[in-house]
Amino acid sequence: MMMEERRITHTERILLLLAETHCLTLSELQQKTQINRKTLLVYLHRMMKRKLISSRWVAVDGKRERLYCLEVKV
Repeated sequence: MMMEERRITHTERILLLLAETHCLTLSELQQKTQINRKTLLVYLHRMMKRKLISSRWVAVDGKRERLYCLEVKV
């Protein structure tokens, strides 16, 4: 029985990256996933709504940026 190849979804790609590093800024996520910025923001918002990730503001090189982190449930 042959298995069908399945592409990784944007959500899975984001979760895999966050599982490795725990937290990434929006620009880091955009660079590593190669997902369009507006599309990435939509997916991140949906994931926050489902409580898979959380976000907070951080200062990076004097600029404020969003930091997205994987929610750890025990």
